[in-house]
Amino acid sequence: MEFLVTKANHDTWHRFKTFNSLEELINYKNHCHHDIIISRNFSYKKSIPVIMCAYDTTWEDAEKISETEYEITVYNSYIE
Repeated sequence: MEFLVTKANHDTWHRFKTFNSLEELINYKNHCHHDIIISRNFSYKKSIPVIMCAYDTTWEDAEKISETEYEITVYNSYIE
């Protein structure tokens, strides 16, 4: 399953990561040395230009963000 990966301490940083098993996801969490939050991607099926502005990214990445249903947030900083 593919995820959008973001960081709590950075508004525009993003990557895409595919996990084929729960074990891979747990290993990724351990590799990050931080907790992770798994949630629905707020930008799923949203407008490409809006996503481009929000993430300060390319059209291609914005399309991929719009198509990725779930998000992993690396909890490396406090979130209000």
